[in-house]
Amino acid sequence: MRNLHITRHESIPSEKSGDLGIISQEYSSCCTDGTEDSEEDSVDASQQKAAAFLIQHFRVHEARHLNLETESLYGAVVLIPQLGRSCGWPRALMFVSLQVYVLFILNGFLQAVLLMEISREQNVLDVYAGQMWLCDFGAPLIDCPDDPSCTGPGGTQVDGRRLYDYRSWSTRTFFRDSLKKLFPDKAGEIERDIDPGEYGAESRLIRWICCFIFMLSISEELILISKMCRLLYKLPSSAESWIEFKDPGDEQVGDAWLEYVEVSVQGMPFRWKVINCVLILGIKVALWSLTARTGVTFLMETQAISDCIVNSVALAFVLHMDELILSTLTSHRVTAALSKCKVDNSWVGNIGMGIPLELLASLLLCSVFIGMYYHDNCIWSWEGWWFYSKPMHLPLSSNEPLASAFFPWFFPLEGAPDELWSMPSLWHAE
Repeated sequence: MRNLHITRHESIPSEKSGDLGIISQEYSSCCTDGTEDSEEDSVDASQQKAAAFLIQHFRVHEARHLNLETESLYGAVVLIPQLGRSCGWPRALMFVSLQVYVLFILNGFLQAVLLMEISREQNVLDVYAGQMWLCDFGAPLIDCPDDPSCTGPGGTQVDGRRLYDYRSWSTRTFFRDSLKKLFPDKAGEIERDIDPGEYGAESRLIRWICCFIFMLSISEELILISKMCRLLYKLPSSAESWIEFKDPGDEQVGDAWLEYVEVSVQGMPFRWKVINCVLILGIKVALWSLTARTGVTFLMETQAISDCIVNSVALAFVLHMDELILSTLTSHRVTAALSKCKVDNSWVGNIGMGIPLELLASLLLCSVFIGMYYHDNCIWSWEGWWFYSKPMHLPLSSNEPLASAFFPWFFPLEGAPDELWSMPSLWHAE
């Protein structure tokens, strides 16, 4: 399992015996016929007890625990410096803490570079290639070519026989336009006889479903972010020790040094809380937000059904790079210390789970990020009830600044004033 539960499981409440009797009575009244066959009394009693515990298993809400990530670099970068502080910063722990922070910076750099390059391809390089936003081009094929929403970026009506991916469509269009320039006297015949087709998506529904699957795959990271935030808030702001010696008695210690040390999450000085909130939690939130926005845009820009399905599960690997770095580039002694970490539960409360919050959060976030994609890149048309691409402007630079990648609403990319492409048909202009 990825996470270490740091809240104790709730003990069965004192009134459980009463609940057990009530449940047993309910079982007897609804699942037995009321006869008193002495030969079956022991069997009935066993069934009633089993039913009582089974009902209690499904009746009691699962506790929503706070976690310290034992298989993630984020857990190590929180734990190891606190162990060093508790020991008075010996040289060995100073070195390990420095190593963990260096790996944390490496992880953030690699994740940010990968996500920024995907974003640059979408926002800069694809525009240089003349590609418009996919939006709903070709998506409602079932109504084509008779519906107004079937108009493609080339200005003609889309149907299944004329639907292509962007590279194929742009190549076919380039070939037709080249012939028209070479033989201007035959431009009319070339326009009539050479059909480049249209660019559009094979399925709008599949793109939405794949965005939801992608959001499910990264929702765990968002849950971990919320738990880390609550953990840092709930921790006492005092310099308490995170280690305690466990007396081995008459046993011989040997080389298993960690077996005689209790590691537990305790109070943390306020300055360390600020460092962890700004440096660790802040970077984690920024990377998750960029992953979600870039991933949804990438999937919404994927034209083929098969490519969209494959990409929906492939994009989440970026957020799991911290686990890869922890397992391959850190010492096993670091992971061993993480696995031994426990917590004093006196300050931790549980939140009952009555509804599937993860599912609701994934649905909500999927709707939000898809809505952001349409809002930022597409124009709504009431005639046909569909979205088509906004006019495209050539970027002034082939690079995408860091601020534009993480905060595009405050630092939008600058583009040339002249339109590189705009929707050729005018009947839908709002």
